[in-house]
Amino acid sequence: MRLWTLNEKVRVEDVLRWCVESRRANRLMFISRIDTDRSGRELLDPDVDRTVAAIFASDVLRTPWVTAWPVTELVDHVAKAYIIRLDENVMHRASGAQQMLFKWSGANVPPLPEDCCAYRVGDLLPALVTRTHTRDAWLFHDGEVALDMAREAVWDPEILEYIPATPDFVRVTD
Repeated sequence: MRLWTLNEKVRVEDVLRWCVESRRANRLMFISRIDTDRSGRELLDPDVDRTVAAIFASDVLRTPWVTAWPVTELVDHVAKAYIIRLDENVMHRASGAQQMLFKWSGANVPPLPEDCCAYRVGDLLPALVTRTHTRDAWLFHDGEVALDMAREAVWDPEILEYIPATPDFVRVTD
């Protein structure tokens, strides 16, 4: 498997189309992190839930509470994952909501989920993994990646330690 890194100019529709066409991705996952208010209470931004419902509607398959997803592991708190059916319509709706991959963030107006991951159910590795707050994005692919915004990165086998197992590449809480 080869690892490819994406630059900050990557557009959602371009990279999702690549995931579908090159890796036959059929799932999309985003994450909404828990935030803490001034009194120390942990809160999930309800606007993210509303935004996800408005954009993806019935294509949201499930919304588990998770402690880990590709390249992220939480300590002492949880996040909400949105597991979404990925097809042509979902690609267009995602791109219509925000064209740039790294602007999928809770800081966006309206707030959006972040840490996009695209994969095919049953594959051992996802096609796309992002970590929004550090502006990192990677593609996993055996062949060449014919995208202007991608360049091959040095494969580090340790990255596999930071990708939870299939089927959805998340660690669900009890």
